[in-house]
Amino acid sequence: MKQFIKYRPIQLVTFLGAFMLSLSACELDNGDEANFEEFGADGKTYTLSSDAGDLAIKVYSNQNYNIALEDNNGEWVAVAERNLSGDGTLHVEYDFNDGFPRMAKICLTATSANLSDTIYLKQKGVKTPTFKLAKPNMTVHGYGGEVRAELDMNVDIKDLHISVDYTSDEAAMTVLDKEDGWVRDITYENGFLIIQTDPNPDERAVRTATVNLVYIDGWEVENKQQLFLMQANAKDELGVEVSFIDVRNLGDTDGMKVTDDIYITGYVVSDRNSGNVGDNIQTTQNSIDYTIAQKTAYIESLDGRYGFCIETPTVDDNTFSRYSKVQILLKGTKVILQEDPERYTIS
Repeated sequence: MKQFIKYRPIQLVTFLGAFMLSLSACELDNGDEANFEEFGADGKTYTLSSDAGDLAIKVYSNQNYNIALEDNNGEWVAVAERNLSGDGTLHVEYDFNDGFPRMAKICLTATSANLSDTIYLKQKGVKTPTFKLAKPNMTVHGYGGEVRAELDMNVDIKDLHISVDYTSDEAAMTVLDKEDGWVRDITYENGFLIIQTDPNPDERAVRTATVNLVYIDGWEVENKQQLFLMQANAKDELGVEVSFIDVRNLGDTDGMKVTDDIYITGYVVSDRNSGNVGDNIQTTQNSIDYTIAQKTAYIESLDGRYGFCIETPTVDDNTFSRYSKVQILLKGTKVILQEDPERYTIS
């Protein structure tokens, strides 16, 4: 008995200490569990083939949540579940797509925890959207009228966002909102963008506008085409024609910017297809930047006595064709004199 009484207090203290530690640990665990919120799908974006099919999406959650469909035009997506609790699986069915690529959204909402998640379903289509202008720029007669720009397009004109930038305006505006704009109406017919324009009342100055065409496809990707319009003056001239000598006299080593509506006429003697009309830069030991040549063309005067090197801003801007007779409006360009030997570049 003495031996039992001697060791009992020590055992009791040890037990109470262990119990208190255990109780504290339980309280800490319970607190962590109360603050922990698990909610979300196994994936954010799923790309589907154009064929009909089904899809199982795993959702991880420790609470109740609702399932809703958005942007489901034509109701091509169906979800079996509308409410789930805890970890679960969404069973999705989708139809065959005989049109353009499309997208629907599955929205998961746990209202009690103020949490949400979105799943994107991107389905390919049998058809591929086509949207491409044949030429990026066109000249408009000074007396106005109809302009026809070839546009390879298989989407509806109503699905395009159309705006016009005028040189004197700071921001783009729709054709209908611009009452004093000279681009009046834009339609699409038989593969051509048809633009109605007003006459240019100025007898000297040409004017410009940029038609912006934006198509947002079913996957919310923006596709943009721009048509640059340059309208001749009231005399139906692109400013005043000047000689190659006059332009040479404008040049200096820093590059003189042309601010007047003047143009030159000549023949293209070399274009981007030759591949050796510019100073291709060797960027590394094993690579060369060939875009310099691709942005370069050469034009000579009608009598063949003088010539200029033409440098365009981008490769796509270099639309010159060898042996063609062209008129180049110089307003906005720079005429650069280069020495040893003396030569001139229009940039």
